[in-house]
Amino acid sequence: MFETLKKQVRVLWSDWLWNLALLFGGGVIGFVTFQIVLWRNPGMESYLTLGTIVGGTMAVFFIVIMIMSSIGIYFNVEVSMGCARKHFFGSYFIVSLIECLLGMGCLILLCTAENAGNTILHPGMKNEIDFLPYLLKWSVPAAVVLTVFSLLCGALMIRFGRKAYWILWAIWMAAVLGLPKITDAMSDAPDSVLGRLGNAVGAAVKAVPGTAWLPCMLAASAAGLAAAYVLLHRQQVTS
Repeated sequence: MFETLKKQVRVLWSDWLWNLALLFGGGVIGFVTFQIVLWRNPGMESYLTLGTIVGGTMAVFFIVIMIMSSIGIYFNVEVSMGCARKHFFGSYFIVSLIECLLGMGCLILLCTAENAGNTILHPGMKNEIDFLPYLLKWSVPAAVVLTVFSLLCGALMIRFGRKAYWILWAIWMAAVLGLPKITDAMSDAPDSVLGRLGNAVGAAVKAVPGTAWLPCMLAASAAGLAAAYVLLHRQQVTS
């Protein structure tokens, strides 16, 4: 297993570099963009750490897409070359999780640097949303959930092919198009179907105690990881 893990690192290390490049590149773009916004709007009383938002979003999308799209390729290549399925699955998950954790650590550094930069450049302005406390508290659980979610989606596409792809694509499009409408309806039309749905979901989320979120995330991750393993442990290699 240890040898498989070392080989997996050699295979996936370039993804780590691309992830960090997107993270810090997006951070710089976001930071500079918001400085231009502040310069053109001198009356603003607060700033937003746009670099953290842009860099984090780009890194998350990159990780999800790369894990989902590459696991099928590496599964077929490595298993066909004699790698045991359980060793492939374990090593791929561990290396992908390390990539996510590394990205989260760098996002914390980026957020810290951006906060410091804005404090120096705009000492009289307040931070609209300080993401740093949330990153420090939730970065590790978020990395685990993100890795397992991507791995499970990739396993579904390996097992069920284009059917799984189109189902996942439909769910993604429904979320992208539907969530903004539900959010708007919650405040603009609370008595509508979407407004009631959004408010009901919001009330259910608020009803969950804060101490219960971490166990729920870990339990969901464990279930998702088990499901991904079941899908792959007898999956045949395809060309």
